[in-house]
Amino acid sequence: MELKEALKRAIGHEDLLRQFALVDATIKSVDWDNRLCTVNTDEYGEIDNVRLRGAGDNNTFGLVSKPTVNSLVVIGLLYNQPGNAVIVSFTAIDMLSLCDASGNEVLNVDLTSNPAKIVWNGGLNGATVIIQNLVNKLNRLENVMTTHQHTAPNGPTVSDGSQTIAPATTVSDLADNNFKH
Repeated sequence: MELKEALKRAIGHEDLLRQFALVDATIKSVDWDNRLCTVNTDEYGEIDNVRLRGAGDNNTFGLVSKPTVNSLVVIGLLYNQPGNAVIVSFTAIDMLSLCDASGNEVLNVDLTSNPAKIVWNGGLNGATVIIQNLVNKLNRLENVMTTHQHTAPNGPTVSDGSQTIAPATTVSDLADNNFKH
């Protein structure tokens, strides 16, 4: 079922549907800073200042998708006016941005890099850890510290086992499974 047909069924009122048109379009350019784009349509030609987010206010709160240039989208024309256009469906996106109520970006997902680059809270805490590599290094360090020997004038001294680091570090000791990459 096409999006247009699904909306007709969901809304159920022909008079409301006449106030809203869905149009297939191709992304020509994106003004990411202003959260706007320019599209080309068969029915209306080129339309400028198409909003990337539904709300018409200047609030930056919420999730916004940056469409890929030359990708197909569906735009909604409020009151059937090209001057009141907003993207309602994407076929390809380059970026996602999530901002808090103060307008601060708390999540940025760049889908143009391979693999996708994800920055949470501005990256203030640095990169995430590849947990298995960390556990392996900690286990080697724990092993060295447990079996460490000193050379003394009267011969080598060996750990008596009282300094053993046990049990060995495991992934579950360090992992936060609520955030994965």
